[in-house]
Formats: sequence, structure tokens, C-alpha cells
Amino acid sequence: FFSDYSMEQLVVGDDPASDIVRQDAPWFQEMNLCGQGWINEVPNWWDKFCGELGHNCTVTTLDISHTVPTQLQMHMLHGALKANSSVASLKINYCRINDLVISELADTFVVNTTLITLQMCGNDIVGPGLDDLISGVLETDCLTELDISRNPLSADAATSLACYCASSTSLKTLALANTPFTPSDLEIVLSEVPKSRSLRGLDLAGLPVDILGLTEYMMEKGLEALRLSNTCSGPIASLHIHRLTYLDILGHPMSQGEAACFVHECLLLENHLQDLRITFHDPKLGDPAVYQGFNEYLTTKKSQDLKALTVHGGFGSMGNNVVAGSLMENTTLTGLNIVDAGQTFGDDNAINFAKAMMWNTSVQHMGLVNCGIVGPSAINQFCLMLPKTRTMVSLDLSGNRLEEDALDTFIGALTPNHPSLCSIAFGADQQVMAHTAELLCLLVQENSSLTSLHLHGLAFGDKTPNFIGSLLINDTLRRLTLSKMRNFYTDALLQLIVEHKSLQELVIEHSKITFPNQVNLWAGAARSGHLERLLLTDQKEPAPHSVVQRAFCNMYWNSQRRQQPPKARIW
Repeated sequence: FFSDYSMEQLVVGDDPASDIVRQDAPWFQEMNLCGQGWINEVPNWWDKFCGELGHNCTVTTLDISHTVPTQLQMHMLHGALKANSSVASLKINYCRINDLVISELADTFVVNTTLITLQMCGNDIVGPGLDDLISGVLETDCLTELDISRNPLSADAATSLACYCASSTSLKTLALANTPFTPSDLEIVLSEVPKSRSLRGLDLAGLPVDILGLTEYMMEKGLEALRLSNTCSGPIASLHIHRLTYLDILGHPMSQGEAACFVHECLLLENHLQDLRITFHDPKLGDPAVYQGFNEYLTTKKSQDLKALTVHGGFGSMGNNVVAGSLMENTTLTGLNIVDAGQTFGDDNAINFAKAMMWNTSVQHMGLVNCGIVGPSAINQFCLMLPKTRTMVSLDLSGNRLEEDALDTFIGALTPNHPSLCSIAFGADQQVMAHTAELLCLLVQENSSLTSLHLHGLAFGDKTPNFIGSLLINDTLRRLTLSKMRNFYTDALLQLIVEHKSLQELVIEHSKITFPNQVNLWAGAARSGHLERLLLTDQKEPAPHSVVQRAFCNMYWNSQRRQQPPKARIW
């Protein structure tokens, strides 16, 4: 089978109609080679690919992240991009590329005016190459997004970036997360931000940001998106956020007093936030100034633009109850995630949130992840909520170790169709009893609205083949996550991959599948007529590139020939 099928068919097929790069069809706009290590093993394929890419008019996104192309291969890619007039986004994250490669890429931007997004996260770029790249980019000044996060950038690189920010008239987003910049290096870059005529977004996660200094620059520059995850130094409440639409301060070490100041001096003043992500490190005490402020924020026009809210740590036991009540009145929020609230959340607060969803008319996704939900009382309330909600599309209760009765009740409530609910996630590293496995079989057989099912950490034991067999009856499921699969279940998994008529994405996590059985599963993926993504995690010995290569080719074709526009992402 493998000897008759080559990756070269991705570029030059058996006939002109199968030439993937030359076809003028909208569903060939994205070329995703992320993680495909076989490109080093098939150099002739890469040569032909670059040759075709040079005069292609269809591909708009090229992603070769998590591969290790040689310097010669990158040289060929640069030549193709110089001649190309369609690629707008290039992603070369975690490819071990260095300054020499980046210096050569600079020539591409001198002649190419269509490439506007460049992501180079997680490489070995220090500085000299970046200086050359910026000089080339400024020749045409068309780049709108630059991501150089997680590179070992030097102080000279900070000077180059500062010059770029001040000179560019098109750069809108700059990502510098987790680079080794010192406070003085970062100051050099940020001091030039007010001079930029186009910059709207900054990613400074993991950097030693001086909040007071940053606020001074923000007051002069209208930033719209800011990511400060795991940063430090300075009171977060001093941020000037009234123009921001996106703010991520997850992991920022705020005390109770700082959290209260942030709520009252930032959120309750004029702002236009659409996506807020925040961490409360000491939720046990539940400061009334914090949760009452959030209650006011969510129930008034001050949050009229807010669409997505993520809170790590929760608001404390009493605070969670108050915030749940505010959701009954809120009509704008579409996505809500409470994460790692633990025992301060528990069943009582879960009941209140489930009741709130019975009245809420806007939330489409709710995640209560690792929130200490265990008992049937909370689950019973969710069961009452499910038939009454009209807007909820996705529910995530993963990380909550439900008691046996609660788990059975929850699965039973999901079995009847709920027309709006199509994505469910639950499970927390536990063994499923035989009767619970039978209920799950019934769920996937009878629920025709479910398109995404994620069973995190659930082990079915000897009922696994029965459950996988029941999945073959379901013709609506598109995405499935299973855990703790063992070698003696691979025959059933192989049957699922090859025969399921609608499954597009399969993730097998926390499973120690042996090398020969991995090869069998990848071979099944190469024969599947529907599967677009297969992910096997926690494997001691990964399958060889030559096997993955053929599977990728077929899954790529599966995704392209659907001729369907990309589905909108809810959260």
C-alpha cells in the first residue's frame, strides 16, 4: 500500500486535476505542514513544492511550524516567496532557524508586498538576523503582524525593534513574550511605542514589565490588545484600559487589595473590553469589594462590549454566588470560563451557575473546569438546565471528579437530544463502571445533535470495545477525545478510524500504545475517507515519519475536498 502512494501527490498528482497547488479552488487556501517531520526525508517533494509555490495564486497561509527544514530548504522557500503573489501568512514557529536564515528572508520582503503576517516563535534568533529582516521589511512596510516570542533576543535586538516600532506605518501587532529582555531592554522598545502610527496590540507575557511605565506609554498610544500573563512589577490597577478590547492578565500576582482596585478603578470606569482573562490568587477569602464590583460590572452597561470572560481561581465561595446571580441579568456575554476554583466553588456554586443559565439568553459556552464539582445535587441542577437553555452550544465540566451516581445522572440527561448543545467535555482521571460505560454507549447512539465529545481521563476497562463500537452507529460526531487507551483496544480504534462516516478529529491521550500499534493506527488514518486530524499523546516511541507522512497526505485531502468554509470558533 505505502509503496504505491507518495507524498509527491500533494504537489504533482497522477493527472492535472489532482495537482493540489495548481487548482484554483477556495478550499486550497491553507497549506498546513505543521509538525510534518517527513519533509526532511523527502527532499524531492520539497523541491517540487517550492517550485509550484512560486507561481501559485491560491495559497494564502503557509504553516511549516514544528519542522526542522535545512538551510538549503529555507533558501528554496525564500526564492518561492519572492515570486509568490498570494501567501499572506507565513508561520515558521519552533523550526530551529537562526540569524542566517532570517537575514536571507529579508530579501523576500523587498519584493513581496502580499506577506503581511510573520510568526517566528520559539527559534534561535539572537539579533543580527532580525536587524537585517527589519531593514528589508521597511523597504515595502507591508507587514502587520510580527511574532518573535521565545527567541534568545539580545539587547541589540531591542534597539532594532524600537526603531521598527517608530518607523513602521503598517505594524499592528508585536509579540515579544518570554524573551530574555531585561527591564532596560524592554524600556528601549516601549519608549518608541507612542511614536508608532499603526501599533494596536502588544504581547508582553512573561516579561519584567513596569506597569506604571507601560501605562504612561499607553496613555499616549491607543492600544487595543494587551497580554501581560505572568508579568510583575507595579499595580495592575494603574493600567490605562479604556481603549482596550482584549486584556490578558492571567497569572499576574494580584493581592486582594490590588484586585479590588483593578475592578473599581478600571472595570467600573469607561472601557470597551470584549475579552478579559484574569487570575485571583487568593480566592478563599472572597473580598466583597471584588465580587460586588464584578456584579455591578456584569449587570450594567459598563460591560456592554464584553463577550468573553475567563477567571482563574474564582471569586471565593460567597463571591461565586453573587457573580452567578449577575449572569441572570447579563445579555452580552457569550463565553464564560471559571478555572481552578477548587473547593471554594464546589457543588453549591455549581448549582447557582446552572440556575443562572436557565435565565441567561446570551452565553453559548460555559466552562467550570477543575472547580470541585462532585455530587449529584449540582449535576441534577445541570440536568434541569439542559432542556431549558436555548443558547448554550458548549459545556465543559472537565477536571471535576464526579461521583458515580452524579456521572450516571449527567450522562443520562445528555442522552435525549438538546438541539442547541453540540459540544460536551467531562472527566477527571477515573475508572468508569460497567453500567456507566453502557450509559455512554447509549448516549452516543441516540444523541444526534452531539458533534464534539471530550472524555478526559476516563477509562472504560473491558467495556472499551463496546463503547467504540457504539460510536460507529453515530453519524454526527466530528471530534472525539479518549483517554487511557491500551494496546489491546487498538483493533477497535482502527475500526473506528477507518469506518466512521463523519469523524474528523480523534485525540488519544494518556495512552501508552506500542510502536507497532501506532503504525497500524496511522495506516488506518491513511485509509480513512473522513479523518482530518489524529493525535496520539504520551507515546514512549513515536511512529516513523514515513508512516505519518502517508496518513497526513490522505487527511489533508479529506479536509480539502469537503469544499466547505471554515467553521466559526465559539470560544
